[in-house]
Amino acid sequence: MIDYPHSDETTYTIDNDEGNRSLNGEIDATRLPMSGIFSMSDDILLTIADQYLTPAERSRLSSCSRRFHSLLKTPLRIKIVNSKGDASLQQGFFVSPADQDDTFTRHILSHENLEFGKKYYFWTFDYERGNRVYLGRHTRHELPSNRDTSYYTLGLRPHSPNQFWMITGGNDGGSVKWGDDIGLSVAGRNTKSSVQPDSTESGGLSCSVVSSSTDTSDSKQWMVLRGIHDGDEKNLRLMPCSMFFSDEDIAEKTLNVHAIAEADQRLPMGGERLLYSPKNQKTGTVHCDGDHAAVDLYFWVSQGIIHVQAVALDFALSMPTLQSDPQCTGLSPLANLLEIISARWDCLVYYVATAADASDGRAVDMERFLLNLTDHPDHTVVYDDIRHTIRIDFPQHEIIRTDVPEVPRDPEVIWKFMLTI
Repeated sequence: MIDYPHSDETTYTIDNDEGNRSLNGEIDATRLPMSGIFSMSDDILLTIADQYLTPAERSRLSSCSRRFHSLLKTPLRIKIVNSKGDASLQQGFFVSPADQDDTFTRHILSHENLEFGKKYYFWTFDYERGNRVYLGRHTRHELPSNRDTSYYTLGLRPHSPNQFWMITGGNDGGSVKWGDDIGLSVAGRNTKSSVQPDSTESGGLSCSVVSSSTDTSDSKQWMVLRGIHDGDEKNLRLMPCSMFFSDEDIAEKTLNVHAIAEADQRLPMGGERLLYSPKNQKTGTVHCDGDHAAVDLYFWVSQGIIHVQAVALDFALSMPTLQSDPQCTGLSPLANLLEIISARWDCLVYYVATAADASDGRAVDMERFLLNLTDHPDHTVVYDDIRHTIRIDFPQHEIIRTDVPEVPRDPEVIWKFMLTI
């Protein structure tokens, strides 16, 4: 089950054939008898079914009685296809309203109409990891035919949704009919940057033919073009999943869920710098489209000093955390360096790029490496050949933080850093 916060201490437990599990994500030996479920009000049952049960559990609960069957009506599931009908996204998606910031809103039901101009979440359930995953923009790239135009690939992104979809091509408030040509636009809630997938900039979903120099056949690729393109506004159709799946086929057979990076630097001219903690890696697959380099890192913190060592290098990089550093809640010390726009993040990126080169068999020119790291007025670089460590030093008036939580070095725990072009 999913771990959700509760506004009170009540624990609800649903008995099912997968074991007795409580809604707070823990195994609960205290069984809530069916009589307790039957005595619940309709509002509580709907809250439990829509916010805390998997789609399969919700379906099973609805079959327990006539009252539950009437109350827990079949949720809407849609299939997104192109207007020619010769390509579709693999998954079927449940739909929830996204007009409010509440993450876990109700299901849109199969007898309800979707409307033009309204905000929706498109999601399915990842039964392997036990959480919802939301359709959204994932990685940014440049079109081969037009280097000035960029696009995003699609991804299933776990946990709290931070992107929403709108159906375009009709009058706001009008009902969307199955099979009509429509458009889909996606936008996020991140106001910080226009090059982040979660930015407030809108993009239009398109299914385009991509030619390959190595493949004589043209393949179709789903992408989100930056900005709304008039020619692509009505290139899609929504179809009911009942045309593709049976009602019993609730769980998706295969899901390619993309992990969301803890630190995500999107460069204005293209390319990404993505840092994945071990916790991030558990939420999905660390995946990048196109040319990229992946570097495995060991990470530890001792007495306010951040240490990283790439598996491919025989020397580490050490950087202090400073009293003058703003602290961003919920971020690791590494991700915090990007958030506060510190030159130490650039040192980390250069170190990782050097490790990527070493993984490809290139020798490390230590003199040049040190020279490039030193190219900043705020710090100096020292190579400790005894400890095999590159140390970033700051002037004496900069005080090292002593309240940063210690993180022991663990050779079994790997962080991942991705560099894309």
